[in-house]
Amino acid sequence: MKYRYAAIIICAAIVSAACKKINPHLVGTCSEPFVLTSEHIYMSPADDSVEIGINKDYWWISNVNWNGTLLKVYDTLGARAGMEFVYEHEYFTIVRKESNMLKIKCNRNAGNTENILFVQLQAGNCFGGFKLTQAAP
Repeated sequence: MKYRYAAIIICAAIVSAACKKINPHLVGTCSEPFVLTSEHIYMSPADDSVEIGINKDYWWISNVNWNGTLLKVYDTLGARAGMEFVYEHEYFTIVRKESNMLKIKCNRNAGNTENILFVQLQAGNCFGGFKLTQAAP
């Protein structure tokens, strides 16, 4: 019986020691958070555009939300390496101009209420994003 307790204690010590060797950067940490030139953008109801600087080169779009509707997130895997891409919607266009720059162009707001665009960016375990509000006419 005392061998059984000894075996349990030895197994617990091995598991405990092994768990301490896990790389903490792979368990949900973010060593360099996103820094954007703007996180809250206000636009006029007319055709308008804005450029947003990003402190990372290796990132992708993880979510796009237009007026409360989560839009289909397309695969930006190829863009992770810094390639340019264009995301077109009937009311706006998102263009990755350089590895660390996004351009957002909104079409004229013809509705009676403001338009709100949320864009979430991701780089590994790091998340960032911005909110763009287009004024009502």
